[in-house]
Amino acid sequence: MGGFFEDASYVAFASPTQNLADDKVLNIGYENDPVFRVLTGHSLTLDSLFNHDTPLETCTNNIVSFNDYYAGLTNDCKIFSIANMASWAGHSGQGYTDGALRIMDSEIYDFTHQNYNIIVSNLSEAYRSTTWVSDLNKSVTHVGSTFIIGTETNDLLQGGKGNDYLCGGGGDDSFKDHSGYNVIYGGAGTNTYVTECHIADFTFSHDAEGTLYFKYSTGDITRAEDIHYVNADHTLFSLFGININQNATWQVTDYGLEGDSGSIAYAKSYYAGKENSFTISTASNDSWFYSGANDSEISVNGNNNNVVSGYADDAIHLNGSENTLLFYGDFGHDTVYNLSASDSLIFMANQNIADNDSYLNHLSFEGDNALLTYGDSSVTLVGVNTDMLSQMHIAVA
Repeated sequence: MGGFFEDASYVAFASPTQNLADDKVLNIGYENDPVFRVLTGHSLTLDSLFNHDTPLETCTNNIVSFNDYYAGLTNDCKIFSIANMASWAGHSGQGYTDGALRIMDSEIYDFTHQNYNIIVSNLSEAYRSTTWVSDLNKSVTHVGSTFIIGTETNDLLQGGKGNDYLCGGGGDDSFKDHSGYNVIYGGAGTNTYVTECHIADFTFSHDAEGTLYFKYSTGDITRAEDIHYVNADHTLFSLFGININQNATWQVTDYGLEGDSGSIAYAKSYYAGKENSFTISTASNDSWFYSGANDSEISVNGNNNNVVSGYADDAIHLNGSENTLLFYGDFGHDTVYNLSASDSLIFMANQNIADNDSYLNHLSFEGDNALLTYGDSSVTLVGVNTDMLSQMHIAVA
């Protein structure tokens, strides 16, 4: 076979075998599908009968179908085996068709690679309103960022202790995360962000489009689109093993959070836009700064501030300590002046970020300046050397 077929690449779904000759055939499947990758090449082994989750070069290795059986909601035998028919729930044709389409149609598709951790909600409707979809790590432990995909109805999506991307899709969804640098795409419907922390443990702000940013006292940051309510459900104390919780809900408004327990204002925020010629220059602490749609110049004199870079080419001047610079998506070509070793750099939602990535994979130098490049975007750190970078907190989510 030659011509077109010789140069083509192919996709297989849920195949028990793998292509061993070359990389022209990608076998796509759920790691909790007992049929997927059941053979080692074309051979049956002892592992074939049990948890055959050895990563293979020509397969997707970390996509999970979060169905009723996987979540432990059925009374069936919990042994993962091709001989246990209950575990064949992960081999459902509808679960594959619908799940694959939701992954490809999601906001996170361009950020994923072959071995990214992707959790696809395939719960029955009866359990979607009571069961949080999360990475249960029932097989080989996942590393790197986790991507969780909801359905077109109401979902409960929960991140873990690492960096998470949560996509709600349609319906009225609730989102929960615990730590790390996280991105939430609420999607259609009326959506709620749930935190198990006290409301006083984080500050929050919004950009010009209404996207929310939550920064916790630990330094962790969550970026959340299309969120309409914030719910804080935290433990006040425990008594004889029983948690005594306090629960409150606020509506997201243009002025802050409004609820029965009172109003909570946004953190002080500054926006580069037409009205200020895309230029901000101020002294402030504990504030948020957003660059605009055009090239922006932001000068910040103060400590513990947060600068969010937009899509244009920005010049950022710092004069202080413990400031955080967040570079989201395709952020243009930015230049940062007077960076200190106590400052933090956060990179997220860029399609050039690899699985379990490090800033070192994107680092080069131009004269006395460090350059971090992510595809068509880059940031020049003026006067920064390797010693200073090693002292800084730099996260690639």
